[in-house]
Amino acid sequence: MKKQANYDQLTGLPNRRLFFKRLESLIVESSRNHKPFALLFLDLDGFKDINDKYGHEAGDEVLVTVSQRIQQSIRQSDTAARMGGEEYSVLLRDIEDKKLIHNIVQQIHKTLQEVMPIGEHECYINSSIGIAIYPDNGTNSETLLRHADSRMYEIKRNGKGRFEFFEDGKR
Repeated sequence: MKKQANYDQLTGLPNRRLFFKRLESLIVESSRNHKPFALLFLDLDGFKDINDKYGHEAGDEVLVTVSQRIQQSIRQSDTAARMGGEEYSVLLRDIEDKKLIHNIVQQIHKTLQEVMPIGEHECYINSSIGIAIYPDNGTNSETLLRHADSRMYEIKRNGKGRFEFFEDGKR
């Protein structure tokens, strides 16, 4: 029952509910320890085309593959969650410099672009990823998620398939 309430049934990743619990805990911990962390908001580019062209079963397989690839790209101490549909969030704990964040996000982005053999088909997707950093871009869950989300939507409006950090004044 607990697993059903906290984990996405399709992918096995934490769901939105558990993600917010972990985010709130991480804010308290990071505030106490004075350690920054990054929140990523990720949306898949081209996913609807796969669903339309190959069906929802293929789409589900892509979502499972995406989840596995994100998990393989992050550290064991980090959290990846499926927020719903083709949206994911990731918490990168104890990040001391932007270069480490950049390297991890670049790995996620790159691995999601690799071909996904789904049945007889080769599927390709891309991702748009917005990044917010605690405490620079916010000190509460609502602000951090809003900033990462707004950055991601800005990327989608301007061509998709990239990742960018949120910066004040650049929304």
